[in-house]
Amino acid sequence: MLDLEGLEVRLIHVGQCHRIGDTIVYVPAEGVVFAGGVIFSKCTPMGCCGSCSKWLQALDLTLWLDPEVIVPGHGPVCGIESAMDMKAYLEYVRDESRRCFDQGLNALEAAKRIEFGPYREWRSPTRGIEVEF
Repeated sequence: MLDLEGLEVRLIHVGQCHRIGDTIVYVPAEGVVFAGGVIFSKCTPMGCCGSCSKWLQALDLTLWLDPEVIVPGHGPVCGIESAMDMKAYLEYVRDESRRCFDQGLNALEAAKRIEFGPYREWRSPTRGIEVEF
């Protein structure tokens, strides 16, 4: 915790989600979370170093903090709905990936088969899929 001239600021290291040092900054008196790469608002996320389960835990923590405003690392300033959308997105991709892998598909085949569904309007919906081999 930091005390900035009477303003409490909490630095919360959430572990590896988007990057190794993912940390959110919470200002309780203002109801603001600076989420960094933990939240992509209306933009397809890309995890470079972490795990889906760790990312979901970080989103659950953000939801528990119940901020009025979230400043994401990617996309426009938003409210709690973007954390809920991001959680739903990660759960969707995890569940669809599991279904594809259970059918014996490799990662590239799964990525090509999974529908964008309600997330097709997000920026960069095909991030990482258009890889040529």
